[in-house]
Amino acid sequence: MTQDRQRVVWFEGMTLDPHHFQQWERYFEGLLNGRLRVLAPHGWGLTRLDVDRERLANGEFVLTGCTAVLPDGQFVDVPEADAPPPPRSVQERFPATQERLGVYLALPARRPDGGNVLLQGAPPRRESRYTAHTITLKDDNTGADERQVEVARANLQIRFEGEQLEAYTTLQIAVLQRDTSGRFVLDERFVPASLSLSGSERLQRVVRRLIELLVTKSSALGERRRNLLNQRELSPGDIATLGLLAAINTHLPVLRHFHDQPGTHPERLYLTLVRLIGHLSAYLPDAGMTVGDLPAYDHARPAEAFNRIEAVIRDQLGEARPQANYVELPLERQRDNLYTARADAGLLQSAQLFLVARSDALAEADLIADVPMKLRVAAPSNIEAVLRSYTRALPIEHTHRLPVGMPVDQQANYFQLQKRGPFWESIRADGGIAVFVPSELDRVRLQLIAVNA
Repeated sequence: MTQDRQRVVWFEGMTLDPHHFQQWERYFEGLLNGRLRVLAPHGWGLTRLDVDRERLANGEFVLTGCTAVLPDGQFVDVPEADAPPPPRSVQERFPATQERLGVYLALPARRPDGGNVLLQGAPPRRESRYTAHTITLKDDNTGADERQVEVARANLQIRFEGEQLEAYTTLQIAVLQRDTSGRFVLDERFVPASLSLSGSERLQRVVRRLIELLVTKSSALGERRRNLLNQRELSPGDIATLGLLAAINTHLPVLRHFHDQPGTHPERLYLTLVRLIGHLSAYLPDAGMTVGDLPAYDHARPAEAFNRIEAVIRDQLGEARPQANYVELPLERQRDNLYTARADAGLLQSAQLFLVARSDALAEADLIADVPMKLRVAAPSNIEAVLRSYTRALPIEHTHRLPVGMPVDQQANYFQLQKRGPFWESIRADGGIAVFVPSELDRVRLQLIAVNA
């Protein structure tokens, strides 16, 4: 019988020891985790993962950011609250004869016999779940009266497939493989256990692809529906067309909502997609399987279910060509480092504008940091004034969230132009955009894309 879920009995005159407060904390932590497991059995997984891909290509796995709930209920927030785990060399654990290598975020499991915190200055006896650190706090009421408080920080580690994991609570966060040039890269097909769609780039791509497919089918069926309105009688095929259109148009807004709300739990996406398959199966061939054959939701290993479900939907609807929803605005070179593009007023008013940046010379992190800081975007009529005054001009923000219908290149980074402020009004008035690229970024290849709202 575990003692962690037994509450402390408080009574007058009792002797207070650290043990009482530790048991008090364990009780309420266990109570909270226990209730959450009942209410949300899939309440663990990733919501955010950032890996330094440049250092990974050079043989070192470096976790720069991560938000997750581990299977035992421990909340992890790197680097805001928790220190990043130490980098790990990939080469020593990934021989050339091996195709893939699993990567785990690991935390030493809580030990019921104590020794869970490595105190400052104490010799390490064994791997501890937490390490002690001193922070300085002020009184919350007065804002004064500083005190030093010793706090525990999660002792996070990176472990690789094949290493000892029994003494840890673990969450698989990635799979590594080699690209055609032999460099280490993330396997984009891997889907981690996630608390939200934001925890898996692959699931977000699944949503985008299916939205594009449904939009294309809805548009085609909508044309057929308009033709049917003039008919006095409907054939069985006509009725099937209307039912198919109803099934698609019922689920399309839900998928668009998931695309716009990446905090959605993957189980909700699973339920929506199998429901869509069920509706489509009434009007379309069964794609070689019955609804009863659909894979069950597996929170710990979701990739197989989602891959199969997406394939079934594509088999049912056919590989419809996604509707083009964008136009490239050619950047014409005016002089060294200065480019301009023309666009009509209607497009500037309605479209979202993105700069697509690619570079073989710059590390991805440098590209993401330098483009918003060093590029200058303004109207052609006032770009020279911007350069003379060292003004930042139109704001540019790096983004991972791309609108439906925009082409995606895994080797590119995307920067959205913020349509606000006086610089944007000048662009609208000019009917054109000027982009100044400083010499230190002259090896960056740029495209300007307008995506219709």
